[in-house]
Amino acid sequence: MKKVYIDANVLIAAFQGEEQVARKALRVLDEPGLKLVISDYLLQALDFKFISLLML
Repeated sequence: MKKVYIDANVLIAAFQGEEQVARKALRVLDEPGLKLVISDYLLQALDFKFISLLML
């Protein structure tokens, strides 16, 4: 299994980018056989954002 480092820009492009850019980013995220790797900092930021959304 190939490991691929994903930074915040890929996630932003996938979920907030223009349609064509979002599709390309989602294709990377959905690629079979890849193990996606993110930094601890990004993981904490995502956890904080998710928890913040639950509190609304």
